[in-house]
Amino acid sequence: MKRAFVLLPPLALLVAGLCMLAVAPFAWGAAATIGFSDSLPTRIAVIYAVPAILLGGVTTVAALRRITDDFEVSWYLLPFCDLVFLIAIILEFALCFRVADSHTYALLRNSSGEVTVTQSGLFASSVAPTFVFSGLVAVFAYAYCQSLSPGGTTRFDRQPGELDAVAALIEAQMRNNRPL
Repeated sequence: MKRAFVLLPPLALLVAGLCMLAVAPFAWGAAATIGFSDSLPTRIAVIYAVPAILLGGVTTVAALRRITDDFEVSWYLLPFCDLVFLIAIILEFALCFRVADSHTYALLRNSSGEVTVTQSGLFASSVAPTFVFSGLVAVFAYAYCQSLSPGGTTRFDRQPGELDAVAALIEAQMRNNRPL
């Protein structure tokens, strides 16, 4: 149960990105109502989808590698990372529903009927925040993976009765009254 709880946020982000990628072909021509290129909404949808797929997939794989049968969770860090994942998932699904809707692009007209943004301006105002927010999510995805630690012994742990070489060197130096 704990494993499913830990894997749910990055998997949900991956699914949200895949949903956005699935909606991308349906967005073709949605901005034609305001005279923009037919491919613009599809390109924007793909740009929204790729970071979510990459971050969700990489974080899921990294989390799977870190959790073993008896893994440890840093419960003071995990909720903050979960919150960022939740915000990213909600935004991705919200954009998924809006990117293929022609009414979304019709809202770019002012009261006199003129389009208030250029095609390149709309593209840039979609791309820039996507990459900034993706960078923020990437930082929290890294912290998310660092909050998971494999339990049990590792190859760096000493077994009972095993000699600690560094401690033996320090003791030898101390017996001879030589500073390190």
